[in-house]
Amino acid sequence: MSTTYLYSRICAYNNGWFVLGGKIPDFVAVDGQKKLVELFGEAYHTSDEELERVVYFARFGWQTLVVWASELRLPETVDKVRVFMNGKG
Repeated sequence: MSTTYLYSRICAYNNGWFVLGGKIPDFVAVDGQKKLVELFGEAYHTSDEELERVVYFARFGWQTLVVWASELRLPETVDKVRVFMNGKG
């Protein structure tokens, strides 16, 4: 499975079309799953904010995966997102 397939078919970039509890998640599953992927930059976010965001969206029944900008160059990051998106729940 290519990264293009992974990001274009399973997640859609959210440019403001989806708001959940007053927040705009970065990527939203478009395959019927209630899953979100947030992209956090180390200059703008802390590890505390990661947990806060996951817990916040869970209140609405959504699972959230946070990917840090420093992870984007790592080949295993695609697998991390793939496992999250393909997992049950």
